Amino acid sequence: MTAKIKFNNKAFTELLKGDATRTDLFARAKRIAEAANANDSRGGEGFAPSVRTGSTRVRSSVITTNWEARVAEAKHLALTRAIDAGRGGVSRGGTNEVEYVDYTNKAGKTTRITAKQAANYRRRSGG
Repeated sequence: MTAKIKFNNKAFTELLKGDATRTDLFARAKRIAEAANANDSRGGEGFAPSVRTGSTRVRSSVITTNWEARVAEAKHLALTRAIDAGRGGVSRGGTNEVEYVDYTNKAGKTTRITAKQAANYRRRSGG
């Protein structure tokens, strides 16, 4: 016969809504926002951390505070590329510092990509 497990739901709720969790999530969101602001070519402060306590848990997010930040995310993925900053120093091998460059493809479209991606594209296209 299998052993039955009874979870302490009150402890789970305290963990998910506690001050330590809130502090950790805010720190992660702040690092992501700072990295997104650094990725923004205008150097603005258009990304900001946000933390809210819901009915079951604490939630964090990084929000855009102005129109320019929305454009930076849409065109250059400033926020998307900053997501690793929330890992808290955990590295998957290599450095977290990534160099981004403006790359123009054969069709004339310019996008912001990593230098490594640009080198691969140039190598494959012979250019």
